[in-house]
Amino acid sequence: MPEEEIIISIDPGTKKCGYAVVDSNLSVLQREVISIEEIVKTIQDSLNIYRIKNIILGNGTNYKQIKKKLREHFSQ
Repeated sequence: MPEEEIIISIDPGTKKCGYAVVDSNLSVLQREVISIEEIVKTIQDSLNIYRIKNIILGNGTNYKQIKKKLREHFSQ
């Protein structure tokens, strides 16, 4: 049986972003709206709970700032 793929999806906004953790069956494991300042901690918390395979970042408002922040904290 193949390992379940779990992803984090981020929908960036100006001051907040949509955040979801979804499995390969499209079941939503976690969903919330968080401030941009909370993004790194929220991802770290999810990494401690789930076996995350990928992080998907939308190209909406402010995505460049969030992308930079993620690259600074997560090397992969």
